[in-house]
Amino acid sequence: MGKIIDWDKSIIPACDVPLEVYEEILKNTGDMDKIGGYKIGLYLMLLEGLKDVEIPDNALYNHRSGATDIPDMGKNMLSVMKDYPEIKGIIMTPLSGPATQEKWTEVAKEYGKLVFIEPVLDMKTFLESDGGYITDDSISRIIDLGLKQEVDGFILPYTELGDKFAEKLKDKNTKVLRREKGQLDSDFSEVTAYDVIPNGLSRIVEITEKHTDKPIIYDHQKAGTDIPDMGEKFAKVCKNAGVDAIILFPQSGPETEKVWIEAAKEEDLGIIVGGLMTHPKYVRSEGGYLADEAVMRMYLNGADLGVTDFVVPGNKPDDIKRIKETLEERGISPTFYAPGFVAQGGEISDAAKVAGKNWHAIVGRGIYESENIRQAALEYTSNLIFNSQATKPER
Repeated sequence: MGKIIDWDKSIIPACDVPLEVYEEILKNTGDMDKIGGYKIGLYLMLLEGLKDVEIPDNALYNHRSGATDIPDMGKNMLSVMKDYPEIKGIIMTPLSGPATQEKWTEVAKEYGKLVFIEPVLDMKTFLESDGGYITDDSISRIIDLGLKQEVDGFILPYTELGDKFAEKLKDKNTKVLRREKGQLDSDFSEVTAYDVIPNGLSRIVEITEKHTDKPIIYDHQKAGTDIPDMGEKFAKVCKNAGVDAIILFPQSGPETEKVWIEAAKEEDLGIIVGGLMTHPKYVRSEGGYLADEAVMRMYLNGADLGVTDFVVPGNKPDDIKRIKETLEERGISPTFYAPGFVAQGGEISDAAKVAGKNWHAIVGRGIYESENIRQAALEYTSNLIFNSQATKPER
C-alpha cells in the first residue's frame, strides 16, 4: 500500500457540510500545499446520495452499522433523514457505547423516526468467546438501555444467539423483528448505505476534481462495523465512486477487519484503521460495550495486514503515545490521523508532541464554520512543523 498523503504533516478538513459549502472549502483550500486531503463523512454522503435513491414506503434506513460513531454524529444523520417521510426509522447497532446509543435514540425520536436496535450481527466471530469484542452481558446492556428508552423494537438474526435474546424479549412490550440470511423478515422495507453511497460519493468526487487533485478520504462513521461478507461490496462501491482511501473502525471483530482490509487492498484503496475514539463510555472499563483490549487489537491486526495509517483521538495525547509505542514495537512507523481538536477539547500542540513525524490533523468546524475559510485553514497549517518537502499525490 502506497502513501495516502505525501506531506509528513498536514491539515485535513472534515467536510460534514452541504455540497455548496464543501465546494467553498475546495475553492479556498484546494491549492494550499499544507492541506493534505479532504475527509467526507456520512452527512454529505447521505445528503447527496439519498436524492437519487428510490425509497419505498415504510422504509427503515440501515447505515451498516448505525450508532457506531460519536454521540453527536446522530444529529448529522437524522437531520438528513427528517426530510424523507418515507423513511420511517433507523436501525442501530450501537457498538460504540451507551452514550452514542442514548443520544442517537433521543435525536431519532425528536425527528419523529422509529428506532430499531440490532444488537447481534449474524457472524461467527461476533462474541468475545469466539474471538470478537463483545459479550452476552454487553448485548444485554444494549437491549436494557433500548427498553429503558422505549425504542420501537429490536432486530435479531435466526441464529442460536439471536434466538436466545428473542426469548428474553418475549415478555417485554416491544416488537422483535428477525433477520434471515441478511434479509429483514418484516413488513418494513430496508434501505442501506450501500444503496446510497454510489450516487452520493460519485457526485462529491466529481465536484472535488474540479478544484483539486488532493486525495478524498471517505469516513463512513463507521465502516468495519458490519459482517465480514459486506467488505467486498463496501470496497467496490467506494472505489467505483472514485474515493482514494477509506477509514475503518472494525468494532464488529477481527474477522471483519481482516476481510474488509483485504477487500480494500483488492480495490487499491488507501486504508486507515481506527480503534480508540474521543467520546466517553466507549470501552468496557469506562462503561462501554467493547472489551478494553479490543482497541489495541484493532490497531495491531491492521498493522499485521500491512496498514501503516491509523486514526487516533486528538484529545487524548497519552493514548496516542501508548498506541505509537506499541505499533513501533511491531516494527511499524505509523502515520496518524487525529480528529477532536476543536469540538472535543484537543489541542494540536498537545497531540503533536507525541504523534511523531507523520501526522495529519482532521479539523472540521474550526474551518468550515469560520467567516474566512482560507484564513482559518492557514492558521491551522501554521501550527504544524513540516519535516520534509512533499510532491503532489499522484492521481
